[in-house]
Amino acid sequence: MRLNILAAAVAVALAGSSASAQESIVQGASSSGHTTFQIMTGWSSVINREVPEVSMTVQASGPSVPTTQLVQQGRIQAGPAGNSAPYEAVRGIANFEGQPKADKVRTWMPIYVYGAQLVVPAESDVQDWTDLEGLRVGVGSVGSVGEQTNKAILETLGVGYDKIDEYQIGHGEMVAGLKNGTLDAIIETTGIPTAGVLELEATRDIRVVGLTEEQIEAVDAASDLLSGGVVPAESYQSTDADVPIIVGYTINIINADVDEDLVYKMTKALWENLDELENVHPSQKYLTPDWLQASLLPIAPLHPGAERYYNEQGWLD
Repeated sequence: MRLNILAAAVAVALAGSSASAQESIVQGASSSGHTTFQIMTGWSSVINREVPEVSMTVQASGPSVPTTQLVQQGRIQAGPAGNSAPYEAVRGIANFEGQPKADKVRTWMPIYVYGAQLVVPAESDVQDWTDLEGLRVGVGSVGSVGEQTNKAILETLGVGYDKIDEYQIGHGEMVAGLKNGTLDAIIETTGIPTAGVLELEATRDIRVVGLTEEQIEAVDAASDLLSGGVVPAESYQSTDADVPIIVGYTINIINADVDEDLVYKMTKALWENLDELENVHPSQKYLTPDWLQASLLPIAPLHPGAERYYNEQGWLD
C-alpha cells in the first residue's frame, strides 16, 4: 500500500512538472468582432493541439500600433499588425517617432491580404473616391492599419482629412453609422470578405467603389507597403465583377525572446494544417509561401524559429 501511495505521489509530481513546463503565450488580436480575432482563435486551437509544450490564449490587443508596442514590451508574445506598424516601429519613424527603435519585434507569419474597400449606399452619388470631399466618412480607429492605410490613400488622391469629415471609429461603429445614416461612406480595410460588409448587405443595398488604374499607380508609387489588388467578383452580393482596390498585408509579429524551438514548432503546425485554417476564415484559403518575400522580409527581422522552418522548406531562396 505504501508503495502504491508513493507511486501515485510521483505520478502527480511528474504531471505537475509537465504542466508547469508549458510555455504560456498570449496571442493578441484586434478586437472580439474583428477578422483577426476569429483567425487567431483558429490558430491557437491548432497550436495548442499540435504543440503540447505551448499554452496559447487569445486576447484583444487593439489596433496595429498598440499591438506592436505590446509585443515590443513583452506584455503579449505575439500579435497581428498591418505591416506598416512594425515597419515603422523597428525604424523609430512615423507613429513611433521619438521612441526607441523596437529591438524585440520579429516577423513570424503572414495572416492575410487586407483591402481598402470604400462602401456606400447603392443610391449614393459617390462614384469615385474623390467624390468623398465634404462627406462623413468612417476611416477606422486611430492607430489601426485600416485608418493608416485609408489616410495614406485619401491624401494621395487629394481628399485628405482636411477635405472630408473623418470618423476615426471601429468596424462595428462604422457599420452602424452607414446603417442609420450618420455616415455617408465607410472604408472597411481588413480581410476579404469582410463581416461588416456582409452584415450591411443583409439590411440594405450597397456598392463597393473601386479605384482607377491611374489612382492605383499613384498610391503604389507613394508607398513601399501598398499595391494594387481587387475585391474578387462575388465576394459580396453587390460585386459581380472584380473591383480594383489598394491592398497590403496583415502579419503576425512575435517577441524575439520567445523560444526558437517553440516558434519553429508553431510555424510548422500552422503551415501543415492550412486545410483546417481554411474553415476558420475564407481569407486563409489564400495563405501561401509566395507572400513571405513581400509581407515579412522587408518589414522587420524574421524570428529565428520561423526562419529555420522557412529555410527547410526552401521558401526564402
